[in-house]
Amino acid sequence: MQFNNTLKQPLDILLVVCVVFFSTMTNAQGPPDGGTDTADTFPHQLSILLYESSIFANNGDASDGVIIAFDTEGNNEIDDDDALNNDLIDENVAIINNGIYLGLEKRNIPQDQEEIQLDINSYLGSNYVLVAEGIDMLGAIPYLYDDYTSTYTEIPQDGVLEYSYSIDENITESQARERFSIQFGTTALSIDANYLGEILLFPNPTNIGKFYLQVPVGVDTIEVEIYDIQGSRLYSITKHVTESRISIETDSKFAAGMYIVSLKYGGKKVVKKLIIH
Repeated sequence: MQFNNTLKQPLDILLVVCVVFFSTMTNAQGPPDGGTDTADTFPHQLSILLYESSIFANNGDASDGVIIAFDTEGNNEIDDDDALNNDLIDENVAIINNGIYLGLEKRNIPQDQEEIQLDINSYLGSNYVLVAEGIDMLGAIPYLYDDYTSTYTEIPQDGVLEYSYSIDENITESQARERFSIQFGTTALSIDANYLGEILLFPNPTNIGKFYLQVPVGVDTIEVEIYDIQGSRLYSITKHVTESRISIETDSKFAAGMYIVSLKYGGKKVVKKLIIH
């Protein structure tokens, strides 16, 4: 799927995606039972767009995208209002419903603990951005769940989330097709402090004077300490978490070598190795 490169905002792209997907519902890639009703409008929507990071930074085109529409008359089974996505090549995004790949799905208003599985196929690069836009969504709060980092990130029910992530060709889990899902909750979703070990520390090795932590939703503060390999504490800070990604400035005082990073939250602690070049 290609988007007009004059469209720079997620809402603009969303309109084009709507047109494309509504068009598919009238051709051979329509619903399984051949339905062609495209007269409905869906005021309550969630769109997911996939960008390669450098293209996103330069206001370029999304690689692909899907739309999930919500309505009190919708249902979570595959029917005439859904559109198949059979183009599972390159950087393709799809919704998986009972083993069927969809580009557009009309569902009922989301409920607590509901889950929608996403599929992203055939990464061509290493760095990506998922743009999730909620439009007047109702019901339970949507979260983008990253299974690789065990991270929940809230999607505004009427706003945009930009989620950056990386692919490591040497780590199968990082490029898993079903790495991402949309999960819904009536209260903030979080992971137990026992999962602190799943916090992603990057880049590692680093030579930029800082590193980042990808932190799960529900962690409001985190204590970060850095030790040298002799056990001397060189750095300590308590960070208040307002976004899923926080930066830790190590500056030039740290010589090249290996360090131990201690992360504490909720009475739990985990340590990670950090290499500085």
